[in-house]
Amino acid sequence: MTNQTERLLKHLYDNANRDVPATELHRIGSGKDNGYLGSLSRRISDLRQTGWVVVKSRDTWVDGQRQTAYRLIV
Repeated sequence: MTNQTERLLKHLYDNANRDVPATELHRIGSGKDNGYLGSLSRRISDLRQTGWVVVKSRDTWVDGQRQTAYRLIV
């Protein structure tokens, strides 16, 4: 079994240079269809510390809800 950070990296790598919504990353990282990572920012930080370039590519508010996305730059 892979850990949360490895699952996130694989998904971001498979979608390199494209915006990936945080809601999608929560699902992928948790390994569950309706999963939620309580520490998504920590997992992104872990990827950055190992040399991956992950940027927050979107951070907007729509109808009172925050919509965030990340992008792996390769």
